[in-house]
Amino acid sequence: MNRLRLLALSLSLLLGVSLNASELKLAHIFSDHMVLQRETSAPIWGWGEAGKTVAVNTSWNWQTMKTTVGEDGTWRVNVATGRAGGPYTITVSCGKERLEVKDVMLGEVWVCSGQSNMEMPVNGFGFQKVEGSASTSSPSARTLASTKASRSAA
Repeated sequence: MNRLRLLALSLSLLLGVSLNASELKLAHIFSDHMVLQRETSAPIWGWGEAGKTVAVNTSWNWQTMKTTVGEDGTWRVNVATGRAGGPYTITVSCGKERLEVKDVMLGEVWVCSGQSNMEMPVNGFGFQKVEGSASTSSPSARTLASTKASRSAA
């Protein structure tokens, strides 16, 4: 009897893990308050259960793009973005699962990189303000700062 209970418990745990592994997910860069480049074809991607249909709806043009999750569990669609504006919503659905990304803006996306000179905030440091810089407190200005990559000793 104990073996039967152990087998039932093991099967239910395995089933729970396999069901959880295939849930609908978006890549981490797609989140509330994000910005997509305006007037282009922007990729949106994520993961789901192989063979299922994923639908991506964008509120700036009310178009729905559909794709099928590949055998490796990944999916991707390209959505046409419009003129600068917002806030908009992106809705991703697969069967009964639904994800919603809110407060999406369409506009200019700039990627800046460098060394220590890139550590300065958009507005400058408290002791050295940047004249004419966009305020990060403006509702239309969005910034994303990534963490430093660590160097491994060679």
